[in-house]
Amino acid sequence: MNLVPDFYLSAIRTALPDIDSLTRPTVRGALNATFIATTPRGKFICKFNHRDMAKKNAKFSQIMARAGVAIPTSTVHEYKGYWFEVYPMIPGKTLYECVENNQKNLNVIDVYEDVMQEFVKMTTIPSIATLDDIKFKHIHQVAYRNVSDMTSPIVAPIFAGAVRAMNMGGDHIGLYHCGITPKNIIVSDTNKFAGLVDLDDVAVAERDYAFGIMATQYANMGYRTDDLIDMYEGIQYYNQNTNMSVLNDKSIKRIGRINNAGRWLMWQRNKARTK
Repeated sequence: MNLVPDFYLSAIRTALPDIDSLTRPTVRGALNATFIATTPRGKFICKFNHRDMAKKNAKFSQIMARAGVAIPTSTVHEYKGYWFEVYPMIPGKTLYECVENNQKNLNVIDVYEDVMQEFVKMTTIPSIATLDDIKFKHIHQVAYRNVSDMTSPIVAPIFAGAVRAMNMGGDHIGLYHCGITPKNIIVSDTNKFAGLVDLDDVAVAERDYAFGIMATQYANMGYRTDDLIDMYEGIQYYNQNTNMSVLNDKSIKRIGRINNAGRWLMWQRNKARTK
């Protein structure tokens, strides 16, 4: 077990004074210092973040929760000029861990059928026009920050520009989780979908873009993107949501290819920098 620096423990105690222990998660994010705090009230995720990103996450997670989306709601805290968010930990493991460990009786398709229910709920969120004062509101702004911090400020505008272009001109701009990947899907001990994590990727985006990121990861596990589209549209029509048009399968697959290429280039750049 990696020791947690005293600074983080002191900071988190200001938000969770009844903390019993502090550990690091098994699957860690690439950008932020993230910890699991154990208290008599349960476990909490504590993630150090940019101030404005943490504030955006708290606001957007509340909006998602009101729509019934299975996502934790966070609170924002500051300690000696450092900002962090705290939210209840969803019990279970990431789908990524379950697949890597060949979890017995795990049905990935069943998990994604439940994920599709959550995605449909996102399409019901009312107008986001009143959120103009929020920094990191749009997914291309999130992408710029992530690439700038993780790879290079030089590469960041190129990647963010591509993300912005993929989100322009669509008919279904809304608030979506744009990082629905196996590492951000939580599965319960009974192999059921339990919730979505990583609030950074909750942002204003075009529906096909958010779906395309999700579908790409689904396909990377060996499943068919078209089947995922059928799942989503079946739920839409079952709910008689006639105001929502069908997904653009060509656009979704193109978004997936572009996103995969961009991530591969960033991986290559990071590998070159660490040599």
